[in-house]
Amino acid sequence: MCRIFKIISAFLLFSFLLNSCGNKKKIQSTKNKIELRKTDDSNKSQTKFELSKLKNKKLKNFASDWIGVPYKYSGKTKEGIDCSHFTCTLLREVFQFPKDFYLPSYRLPEKFTMISKEQVKEGDLVFFDIQSNSKISHVGIMLDKTFFIHASTSKGVVVNSLEESYYQKRVSFFGATSK
Repeated sequence: MCRIFKIISAFLLFSFLLNSCGNKKKIQSTKNKIELRKTDDSNKSQTKFELSKLKNKKLKNFASDWIGVPYKYSGKTKEGIDCSHFTCTLLREVFQFPKDFYLPSYRLPEKFTMISKEQVKEGDLVFFDIQSNSKISHVGIMLDKTFFIHASTSKGVVVNSLEESYYQKRVSFFGATSK
């Protein structure tokens, strides 16, 4: 009985990790330009983001340094990182949050003022309900009103667009990093 429970638990955890931050795009990265190549023609969104357009130089350098780092559940380093550790590391290094600042993705909204998409600016947070159960399970940092950087379980640290149908269906709300 215990063995069956362990197998079912492992299967559920594996399924969660595969589905929590999936990405249907192929990524090509250079130092200042991220290109998302479409894998289906149904998505008519803009497909490029240039890091050189970022106004915040620290954010640009941070994003450039971390793109391509693999995903690792509970990871905290460039060896592997998860979405909440990535976001909190960015907040500490780019926006001078306290050195010990860390919250899991579902608790991060407690620390930020909710804003509308129209109010979003570079560096604000975007929260997702990946499992469609009204609970926050993923977080990223907005680079402009459309593109965000995050740690995806399938691609590691990448830039994606909110116009991609996968994320469009799952975005919950935005949080301001400054008042």
